[in-house]
Amino acid sequence: MSDDDRDPITGELSREGVTRQLKDCRVVAAEMGGDIVKVYDDNDVSASDPFVVRKDFEALVKDLDAGVIDGFVFYHSDRVARLAYDAARICQCYERKPKLVGRAAHGGTDLSTDNGRAMFVMQASSPKMRPRPSVLESADSRGGVTAAPVARQRGEPGHAR
Repeated sequence: MSDDDRDPITGELSREGVTRQLKDCRVVAAEMGGDIVKVYDDNDVSASDPFVVRKDFEALVKDLDAGVIDGFVFYHSDRVARLAYDAARICQCYERKPKLVGRAAHGGTDLSTDNGRAMFVMQASSPKMRPRPSVLESADSRGGVTAAPVARQRGEPGHAR
C-alpha cells in the first residue's frame, strides 16, 4: 500500500484504496461466475472495538442469514472482522447454510469449507495473521471493502432462490 492510499492527516484508508479492494473482489466474483450486487462498506469504522456497531457488517450478517444474498467476496478476512466473536458470526451463517459461497481476494480463505472458516477466524482475530501493508493494501484496524455479495446465475447449483 502506498502513502497515496491513506489520508495524510488521519492515516485512514482512502476511497482510492477501497476502490482498489473492490476491484480485486470483482475479479474473484467473475472467476466464480457471479456478480457483485451490493457493497457492504464500513470504511473508517473500527472493527476491533467491541462497543462499535458497524452498520454494514450487521446488514451483511442479516442478509446472509435471511438468504438475501448467496454469499460474498471479501478482500481479506481482516477487512470483515477483527474480533473472534464477529468472525464466528459469519462462520455460523455458513455452517447453517452450506450452499453459501464466500471467498477472499487475498489470503486464500474459502468460507464454504471447514478449513476455510477456521482460517477466516484466525486471520480476522489474530494480529500476527494479518497481512503486512507491503503485501496487501491495508493492515489498519478500520475496514475497507467489507464484503461484496455474489449473485449466482439462476439454475446454478447452490442458487439460494
